[in-house]
Amino acid sequence: MKNLVYYITLTGISFLLACNVPPPENNQDDQIESDTTTKGNVTYIDTSDPLDVALITEGKIIFEKRCDNCHRSDSIKLVGPGWAGITNRRSPEWIMNMILNVGIMVEHDSVAHKLLEENEVKMPDQHLAVDKARAVLEFMRANDLKTVGSKDEADTKN
Repeated sequence: MKNLVYYITLTGISFLLACNVPPPENNQDDQIESDTTTKGNVTYIDTSDPLDVALITEGKIIFEKRCDNCHRSDSIKLVGPGWAGITNRRSPEWIMNMILNVGIMVEHDSVAHKLLEENEVKMPDQHLAVDKARAVLEFMRANDLKTVGSKDEADTKN
């Protein structure tokens, strides 16, 4: 029994440390106010082509600093699901709201709630500004072209 408690505690701590979440900064430019009456506050994202190379580069840096301890750019699940094909499964607005408003999404969006149940760990708030989350989205779009050969084919509802 003592070993089981030790194992559970160690596992919980490992999950918390694996997400590599920096403490919130007091810089208001890096914060976004959430609209708690809706799933999120991002209602439209322009994902017109061509892909923005500068945003992809910035998004890759953010992915490597904040996301890749829990997510992989391929389809393999770590703590959270792999990202390959994400823009073919989820709309740009859904992705942005999940990045920026994970608590609201898990509470009000059935797909986000189901992901929480499947992965058993809630994605921590990354404290990203909208433009930084947009860079991550552009990296996801480029990653989808590379890993699955298509992007932006998601149903606009989720």
